[in-house]
Amino acid sequence: MQGCFTGLSAARTRSGNRRTEEEEDERERLAQKTAQEFVNAKDLGEHCLYTIDGYIFAYIKIEGLCLELYSRQEQKRLCRELSASLSAIKRPYKSDAVSRPVDISAPLNEYEELYNAAAGGRKKLLKFDMESLAEMVATGESLERQHYIAIWDTIQRSDERTLTQAAQDIAKKYSDCGIKAELLDRKGIVQLCNLVNNPAYVHVENANIEDVISVLSAG
Repeated sequence: MQGCFTGLSAARTRSGNRRTEEEEDERERLAQKTAQEFVNAKDLGEHCLYTIDGYIFAYIKIEGLCLELYSRQEQKRLCRELSASLSAIKRPYKSDAVSRPVDISAPLNEYEELYNAAAGGRKKLLKFDMESLAEMVATGESLERQHYIAIWDTIQRSDERTLTQAAQDIAKKYSDCGIKAELLDRKGIVQLCNLVNNPAYVHVENANIEDVISVLSAG
C-alpha cells in the first residue's frame, strides 16, 4: 500500500513539473506576441478592418439622442419605427457604447478671449466658468457616450464592397428614423480602436491619426 502511495506521489510530481514547464512555455509565447496579434488586426481597407482570423468588419457611428426632449408618444413612435426598420436586417450585428472625454478646448479658448477683454464682475464670472470647466475635466464629469454598430463576415463569403454596402444600408435605416448615422472610414476605425483601448487618447476629433496599425515586437 505504501508503494502505491509513493508511486502516486511521484506521478503527481512529474505531472506537476510538466504543467509548470507548459505554463512557462505559454507565458514565454504570449510575451513574444506582437501588439498586432494581440488585437487580432491584420489590415485596414477604406471602410473595413481585416482580422488575422479571417474576418472583415465594418463600423457605423450612431449619434446619441436626448430622450428627455421627446414626449412619451414621440419616444414610443421612434421605438416602433426603429424596431420595424431594424427587423429587416438579416445578418449578425453588435451594438456598443463607449465613453470618451469631451473636447472642451474650443469653449475654453473662447472663454479666455472673453476673459482678457472683460473687466470687473464680468471678468470674475468668466474666471469662475473657466475653473468649473477645468474641474469637470479633472474629475471625469465631461464624458460622453459614443454609440457604434459593428457588422462582420468571413473573407471567404464577403468582400469590402459588399460589407460596406450592407453597413450603409443599416446607417440609412437609422437616418430614415431621424437618427444620424455614418459609416466609419479608416481614420474613424483607428480612432474607435484607440477609443476602446485608451479613451483619453482620442479626445480631439481632428487629431492626426496614422492610417496604419503599428507592429510592436517584444524586445
